[in-house]
Amino acid sequence: MAAELAHKKSVRSGHRGTVTRKVTELETALGATPIDLEQLRAALAEKVAVLKDLDESILALLEAEAEIETDIEGAEDVRDTLRSALYKIDKAIGPSSGAPRGVSPTVGDTPSESVATKIKLPELTLTPFDGDYTKWKTFWDLFESAIHNRRDLSDINKFTYLRSLLIRSAKEAVAGLSLTSTNYQEAINILKKREAKVILDSGSQRSYVSQDLKKEKALKVKIKKSMSVAAFGSTTQREEEYDTVEICLQTEEGSITLRLLAVTLICGPIPAAPIEISKCYYEHLSNLDFAVPDEGEPQILIGLDYYWSVVSGEVI
Repeated sequence: MAAELAHKKSVRSGHRGTVTRKVTELETALGATPIDLEQLRAALAEKVAVLKDLDESILALLEAEAEIETDIEGAEDVRDTLRSALYKIDKAIGPSSGAPRGVSPTVGDTPSESVATKIKLPELTLTPFDGDYTKWKTFWDLFESAIHNRRDLSDINKFTYLRSLLIRSAKEAVAGLSLTSTNYQEAINILKKREAKVILDSGSQRSYVSQDLKKEKALKVKIKKSMSVAAFGSTTQREEEYDTVEICLQTEEGSITLRLLAVTLICGPIPAAPIEISKCYYEHLSNLDFAVPDEGEPQILIGLDYYWSVVSGEVI
């Protein structure tokens, strides 16, 4: 990784050097020496795209937060130079010219806009998100308003800021994503995805979570627990060791913290129930919220240890 990073930085340094020379040519041309401004503009616009790709690939290889921020600021300096140069060319050519303008720069602003300010991450105080989904909506509403909806920040800038506000299980959930524009939306999707297929089983003494969900949510192992397990109808037991993890279950009355044993498979797919048909025949069911009727393998089984914390016992 270190060799790849050094190589890409060298390539980028060469392209930035070319930008500096072209801008110097522009300043000279605007002073006295005739030059083909259309050709110069096309060359600079091409560098915009090349440098954008290099900046993103280099950021993906950086790990230290301070180094990432320094690199972003350096990239913005070069982009400011390019924006200013393209603006000067457009102004010199004038609106009456019918000549093609070459490739439009994709740096977040149109060439006709004079951009003299450097884009920096805003200095805001937001409470970090630790993975507790009772706090997610408040966190996201503030982050969306302050950062996500800003058009002057690139997705990489937004992702950098988002990562700095994640701690504990939330940070672990997106730790495997490199710092790229595409992964910013992927990180949001991971953090927003909090639903799971749950079944209630009062015949089970313990509650369980699937290994797939444990991995997907990056659930941290609290302890390892050895247990004697016997299947239904079996006369023998076997000793097994399980990872124990914690999740927060959100209900209409509040949240419940569950300690679950991680297993490879809870049970096979459960057929969908004809809920909508039942609602047509039984009016008292029409205004009730039911579980999602889709088929699929349960990801969480709530057994007798938490059953009555979830089930009210009220007859409807």
